Amino acid sequence: MTFRRTLRLGLCSLVLLLLARGARADSPCSMCPGDLNGDNIVTVDELVTAVNAALTGCPPPAALQSLLPATGQTQCDQGNGTLGGCPGSPAGQDGAVQAGMEHSYTDNKDGTIVDNVTGLMWEKLSNDSSVHDVDNLYTWYQAFNMKIAALNTPPCFAGYCDWRLPNRHELESLLDSGVFAPAVDPAFNANCKAGCSVTTCSCTQLDYYLSSTSDPAYQGFAFDVDFNAGYVNSFDKSVVPLCVRAVRGGL
Repeated sequence: MTFRRTLRLGLCSLVLLLLARGARADSPCSMCPGDLNGDNIVTVDELVTAVNAALTGCPPPAALQSLLPATGQTQCDQGNGTLGGCPGSPAGQDGAVQAGMEHSYTDNKDGTIVDNVTGLMWEKLSNDSSVHDVDNLYTWYQAFNMKIAALNTPPCFAGYCDWRLPNRHELESLLDSGVFAPAVDPAFNANCKAGCSVTTCSCTQLDYYLSSTSDPAYQGFAFDVDFNAGYVNSFDKSVVPLCVRAVRGGL
């Protein structure tokens, strides 16, 4: 038992040393679970705290307990179906607890946006009749064979050739349940006007967006996410044309 615990401590010390050497004060660490105080810097003290929690079997610090994005909801039911200030009634509502990591996005100024919580890189949408146009609609099969194929044709969109159709959970991670029409962070809906490109604006259609996730309950259907009010539904893959926002990367 002593040998195993010593080995664990030695391995943890090595990890701490490597991470400490790799951390820089100017590193964008908001996506790192080790950033316990949310100051965008992962310090040795924070890493030691996390390792100690793992070694003792104690619950990890709150910042490590969930890597899921928060819903964005800040209002609570007042006990009569109306929304207002929190905590509301009954206690423990989403708007009061606000579990998960706060949404955080970085616009790369090249037509892409990085989600600093999930690490996913998203395609911005435009209003310029290009392949990125927010009004372009595709059936499920067309989304793969036309839209995604076009983005991955060299030289490839933003220099990356691994764009794909997001799965259901990835799409849902963009939803902001604190707003609607559109139910998404302003990073995905800003300065959208006629003729704007992905480097000058960011557009979101108030409609359903296709996911790559098939619906096991209905053969030939796929799950889709509504960015008007935040609903999830499924539609026929071959018949119903919907919006597409591509993604790349992953956790």
